[in-house]
Amino acid sequence: MVAITAACNGLGCKYLPDCTIYVTLEPCPMCAAALSWAKIGRVVYAADDDKSGFMKFGKAMLHPKTSVAFGIMKQECGHLMSKFFLEKRM
Repeated sequence: MVAITAACNGLGCKYLPDCTIYVTLEPCPMCAAALSWAKIGRVVYAADDDKSGFMKFGKAMLHPKTSVAFGIMKQECGHLMSKFFLEKRM
């Protein structure tokens, strides 16, 4: 939400069809809905989220013109996520 708002404010626009968002973890359904409302052009994520990710509901959660790429640097991001949650539990 923060990235979408910052991009819209910075670009002075309501929609982001020419923009790409890069995230380490697959967006949740609520974030996917926000990306859909923003008409984001492309979503790129590394790690799948089998429990809470939007793809279990299908790509239809996003705007029809939004493209999706995943698995980019999957292993590296998996290590980052594991380290992050391990430190959160300490």
